[in-house]
Amino acid sequence: MSMPRQRSNIALLVGLPALFTACAITTPQTARTTPEGEWSVLIAAGAALEDGERRAEWPHPIVSQLAVKRGLTGSLEVGVATFMTLGLLGELKYNLMPPESAFALSLQSGLGLANPEPGAWILQVPATVYASYDLAWFTPYVALGSGIFWMNGWLPAQEERKFGYEPLARDYLGDGLLLLRAGCELRVSEGTAFLLEGGRFVPLHSDPGDGYEFMPGYQLNLALRL
Repeated sequence: MSMPRQRSNIALLVGLPALFTACAITTPQTARTTPEGEWSVLIAAGAALEDGERRAEWPHPIVSQLAVKRGLTGSLEVGVATFMTLGLLGELKYNLMPPESAFALSLQSGLGLANPEPGAWILQVPATVYASYDLAWFTPYVALGSGIFWMNGWLPAQEERKFGYEPLARDYLGDGLLLLRAGCELRVSEGTAFLLEGGRFVPLHSDPGDGYEFMPGYQLNLALRL
């Protein structure tokens, strides 16, 4: 006999940044990459809200994320960001358009690892497509991304067994999210900008035995790029 799946605040991982940030699955950003040989720092904060009645069940506070990026070429950048507060997410981003073009179209992917509590590990593999267009002093952008999260050691199985239930079997395919975002970067000086974005996330797949389940919802993120 098995009990209903338990839900956890991990359901809004996109607001961290991961969730996310959510985050986002990644931090707020346009499709443009950091110029070759230069560094950029992004400080972000965001919150997420599940659909319908669940918003009263799982309050999700504002969370923050820090990302550092370096341009390797005119079209390729590498970055490291915080993930689940104390975890790290490494990323590569490639702009398919020439660096001098006002229109940018980029692909980004990476690998994240976090240890949110003793004995618990979360592995994230994100992938995102960005499109943006530079105007006089601001850049609107859209992004479509997905993230797969594998959770291990952070299971409610022991609690279930206390009440005579056996946890469901795992399929080890992870828990997936699809995230659509739209935002705008407002440039205030050379190398400094504010970003505001909103997004909609929906679950793609849930491992029946890891004890967690993503829920559909919305997110709002603010960021400062230096």
